[in-house]
Amino acid sequence: MSELRETLRSVAKRRKLSISQLSALLGYSSATSLSRIMQGNVRANTLADFYTRAQQTLELTEEEKAALDGAVQLRLYGAEALKEREAFRAWLLADRTAPPVLTVTDAEGQDREPFLARYGNLPNLKMEIVNCAYPAFCSAVERLLDRPGTEAVQYLGGMKENADYAHVLMLLQETLHHPNYRCFVDGADTAPEPGRAAGLLGADLLLCSWDGDRGRRSELLTLRDAETAIAVPLRDGEAVSALIRSQGAGTTPLKRDWPILQTIGDYLAYTEDLRELEYNTETWDIKPDLCISYISPRILRAALEEGPIPADQLAPVIDTLAQQHARRYDNMMQKRKATHLLLKKDAMLQFAMTGRTSDHFVGFRPYTPLERMSILSTLLHQQLENRFFHVHFLRDDRSMPDNNLMIYGKNCITMVSRETHYDMNKAYSDVRLDLPAGFMEALQKYYIYVLVKELCVSENESVDFLMSLLSLVNAGGRSASGEAPD
Repeated sequence: MSELRETLRSVAKRRKLSISQLSALLGYSSATSLSRIMQGNVRANTLADFYTRAQQTLELTEEEKAALDGAVQLRLYGAEALKEREAFRAWLLADRTAPPVLTVTDAEGQDREPFLARYGNLPNLKMEIVNCAYPAFCSAVERLLDRPGTEAVQYLGGMKENADYAHVLMLLQETLHHPNYRCFVDGADTAPEPGRAAGLLGADLLLCSWDGDRGRRSELLTLRDAETAIAVPLRDGEAVSALIRSQGAGTTPLKRDWPILQTIGDYLAYTEDLRELEYNTETWDIKPDLCISYISPRILRAALEEGPIPADQLAPVIDTLAQQHARRYDNMMQKRKATHLLLKKDAMLQFAMTGRTSDHFVGFRPYTPLERMSILSTLLHQQLENRFFHVHFLRDDRSMPDNNLMIYGKNCITMVSRETHYDMNKAYSDVRLDLPAGFMEALQKYYIYVLVKELCVSENESVDFLMSLLSLVNAGGRSASGEAPD
């Protein structure tokens, strides 16, 4: 509360106004109105009204805008909830900027070299990581994992708050997709008792081991700061490895990998797992465009049978796959639990014009114009007639990166690597993240109260946009006015 009081005092002082004069300038009939706001003794809607008045009436500098915005949000949500909201925002809304470079210094010397240069070409590199959740470090590990023979396992301690999990997901959102990366988190629900030792899970350590001329070699690294590590060679890296593994005994996996999609049979097992996750569960999607679970199984079967996969490979599985998709489709369209889709206008426009989704499975041919009409008509019908079904379009597509995220009630999240197209030749698969129930609940609230309310058009406007897409497809690529829908 003191932050808001001090911010308003500073605003008044810069303008050589008293609080009473500032109150009158903002349109309040009594100076006590502003005094109550400064003391924090008002309801949220009164605070929101004050914030609007201040923005419209006062010619605030950028510094003042930032200070006032932060003070108001702190008053509205409290310090812990505000930290959580900012962590979610960083994870879901911010494009990652280029991280700083991680450098390594030998304990005996002052020479520095980039982490990637030191370990980038070592054969059969294994990294055993304790914490180290910093941008420079996570970026370096991600790039190393792209090299054959490299693997990593990471143990994260001190994960006590939703903001901690969101921060880690932001840093590891690409790393998590590597099949040779594993991640474990401390499953304790409460903070350590006062005076209790944190052990290795309270440190920032990295054990690197690789094949040398005379067997395995190892170095132990610790972080001097978020961008600098100190390396010490080890005679017995296996002993340190055993110690790290023993500290991780009480941790739980953060991610679960599906089998890598290399055959149509792998895809069959994958869709069955998704069907079980979706069954009778609330679903909250954040995608550029539609998931196939919202597309008629009749359309999907035709797209698969007429796609590039040879008929002899499809024959043993096509009926089972069609049945799976039918059950997924019926569940999505008929369940009496919340279904939310947060989509991008540009991506849905491209779908309407091309018949391809942003993660179009390589085994499907593009959907025909008639099929697109059917898909969009069904989506429109659900939006109008099914009170559990909600389609949301971003007001500005640039407000969010191309996330591909599915939230399954309080159970788990699946994240799809961007633009993989489920290409079996690339051996990509989705990642399932098992997170605490409290995190899942907080994420759903953030979805509704921030993403939908602040970033999306109204549901009536979503209906209008769906109708414009139908007109576009019906007109063969142009809307009735001759222009693409906006």
